[in-house]
Amino acid sequence: MARNLKDALIEMAAHRFIMGKINELRKGVSTMHFLTGYKTYIVAVILVILAALSAIGIPVPGFDMEPGAAVTMALGLVFSRNGAKTEAKKIGG
Repeated sequence: MARNLKDALIEMAAHRFIMGKINELRKGVSTMHFLTGYKTYIVAVILVILAALSAIGIPVPGFDMEPGAAVTMALGLVFSRNGAKTEAKKIGG
């Protein structure tokens, strides 16, 4: 707790500075829209890359799928995303 006016003003300035930085960070997170519509495709590509590494014998920690199953899953992600976009366009207009 502030003992005098000077300490109170310093505390208030520090609080405003910290809250301003927190608000800037929050705005930065909410304005990252450049990945909208591509996240599913990015995940599918990563899945194919992991499957390829696994198929050529490079161990990937935490990845324990068969390469064929991983590629099939990646293709399923891509085609289901495309189908959902197509159906949404039909319904929306």
